[in-house]
Amino acid sequence: MIIVAVEDHRRAILVRLSAMFIENGFKVSDPFLQGLVTFDLLARRDREKFVVKILYNIDTLRSDNSMELLAISKFMDSSPVVVGERSSGGLLEDDLVYFRHGVPIMSEETLRDYVEGQKPFIFSGPGGYYVSIDGRKMREIMDQRGYSIGYISSKVGISRRSVSLYENGSAATIDIFFKLEELLSGEIRREIDVSEYAARYSPPAESIPEQDYFRSAIISLMKSAGYDITLLKKTAFDAMALDAVKSLVFMGFLDMLENASNKIQTIKKVSEFMEDEALLVSRKIVDRDNIMGCPVTNINELRSFCERGELVELIERKKNAR
Repeated sequence: MIIVAVEDHRRAILVRLSAMFIENGFKVSDPFLQGLVTFDLLARRDREKFVVKILYNIDTLRSDNSMELLAISKFMDSSPVVVGERSSGGLLEDDLVYFRHGVPIMSEETLRDYVEGQKPFIFSGPGGYYVSIDGRKMREIMDQRGYSIGYISSKVGISRRSVSLYENGSAATIDIFFKLEELLSGEIRREIDVSEYAARYSPPAESIPEQDYFRSAIISLMKSAGYDITLLKKTAFDAMALDAVKSLVFMGFLDMLENASNKIQTIKKVSEFMEDEALLVSRKIVDRDNIMGCPVTNINELRSFCERGELVELIERKKNAR
């Protein structure tokens, strides 16, 4: 019963977030797609995009889930956000960003404020709350006021090295931050931009068992065709591939065509929502060009078109075939 109640609560948040994004001019993905674990919702408004995961307790966010969320967000050029209700320490506070494994986490209300243009600047870290300092603004104000590092150090009661670190953008504890702002009589806070965390994420090298020829072959072929590719484990699509001009392909690997309709439907809906391409790769030769509108190929055909540099043409021809 507890699990059901938590799931109902999570779904209610999902519905509210969908409505919130729509109210703010975003398009949102189908909130009840099947086969998604890493994320629950996609939202886009022009070039601004979010990949949202909803959790009741943020302590359940595992490292492998976080890495996959960051990888997906990076390939989609999107902002990763986990929306949580509580942690082991109690309910999440509003106007505050938490982090787990490099992923930004917010309360529902904080995300609403963020989307509406009120970005938070305080984050929770080991031992307390912190604010990232805008070092450039801090140096400008110090120059305008004629304040030296030594003067700031003595007035605030911190070391000269700490002042230098803040000038270079290091975070300060919240009490030190407010002392600095009061002394400088200027705003030196740096708002938290959640898009930064996916952009600077570097996925680890892919590790595929040698006996998994199917996936190894796909990875090698896509790389030979000039695509950057990442494998995924906790979502309906098995990989995402990105070419040099940032054209994205959502890939599904099919061991069997039977009982794959939910997987294929989710791949199709996500790729259409993001206005990108989909490609299914089957272990076996198939007698059709697409399934539910998703282009489908096999290893031999994929190899032939990759070697000729005609993967885009393959996808387009199969997508439009009748």
